[in-house]
Amino acid sequence: MTDGSYRPTVLVVDDDPRALKLMQVVLEHAGYRVLIASDGLEAQAKAVSMSPDLVVADLMMPGMNGIEFCRWVRRSLEGRTPGTMLLTAMDTSDTRLAAAEAGIDETVTKPFDRSDFLRRLELLLRARRG
Repeated sequence: MTDGSYRPTVLVVDDDPRALKLMQVVLEHAGYRVLIASDGLEAQAKAVSMSPDLVVADLMMPGMNGIEFCRWVRRSLEGRTPGTMLLTAMDTSDTRLAAAEAGIDETVTKPFDRSDFLRRLELLLRARRG
């Protein structure tokens, strides 16, 4: 994942408690610091106060969906904008187009292969670090 003692912070947003727990376990096992939020409002507060390196948001959530949340991230966290990854079970051209228009860096279809997901996450973090 990374060298040294630096542990990138990943904010995971999903309204499904089981999905949140699974993502937390997978990411912590891979060496990441993980923040979790069960909706967009909770995620906004954590994004502002904790400055994550990467946001992983589920598409389908009540209130603010994953695309809306990632769009908010791009607009509201200027100067320290984390990378954004959208998780979706609805892998359609409309979903991918909406994600691209919102400036989302990566779209991952659920269910996903864990090693592929972690590889894509690391590549995104490396690209963000320059």
